[in-house]
Amino acid sequence: ASLAAEVIHRSNEYEKMMVESVKFAFWKEADSIMSTQMPVEKRLATVAKRLSELVDGLTAFIYIYDEETGRLYLKASSIRDSKSIGLVSIRPGEGIEGAAIAAQKDVFLADRAEDGGIKRLYVSLPMVSHGSLVGTLNCQIITQQGLSLYNEAFLKDIRTLIADSVYRHKISEKERLKSRKMFAVDEAGLEMISITDLKKLSNIIVTTPAAIIGAEGALLRLARNGSQKYTSAAAYGLDDLKI
Repeated sequence: ASLAAEVIHRSNEYEKMMVESVKFAFWKEADSIMSTQMPVEKRLATVAKRLSELVDGLTAFIYIYDEETGRLYLKASSIRDSKSIGLVSIRPGEGIEGAAIAAQKDVFLADRAEDGGIKRLYVSLPMVSHGSLVGTLNCQIITQQGLSLYNEAFLKDIRTLIADSVYRHKISEKERLKSRKMFAVDEAGLEMISITDLKKLSNIIVTTPAAIIGAEGALLRLARNGSQKYTSAAAYGLDDLKI
């Protein structure tokens, strides 16, 4: 029994060492991929495909959370025909992924392969970074061996890496958008102070703010002299100028 225990212990230690080595190599590779200038969907797809190559029998799906709509959107997958998936979105609380996000708890589902056959697992890992919900990493695993504790820990660690990378990407995008808006404001301001034509000025006043904040329309009303009423001077993106 002591000899058997020693063999099992050494085997577990060896597996743990191998997983740690693979995790470190993948961590460097994934961080390099996520730091490129490719669109974030392509970066995530590359990471998902590499992940499926490292964990036996794994198929990965990555959903990203959109704060404005409050939905999870499928952005990447390790399957070959991921381009044909189309737009897939779910709300927190909907389905397994939505439930994992709503509770922010890892979900592991496994069938009872008691006859020693193929084992099937479904894993949903919420991705949170700096206290903000980023998305979810979902894995389907079909293999003879199942999912070892070390590979489970590996997926959880990689989930954290992807979450931090996506979080940094979102922050960077927000900063770039803010810079573009500030530049647009400065450009519009310089143009406005040089215009003497009221009609042209009115058009710029309604088009510029709408473009900067992404509004569907804008309406400028000017006060009538000696009256409390206002007159529509210019409109942007509105079908009926009288509204």
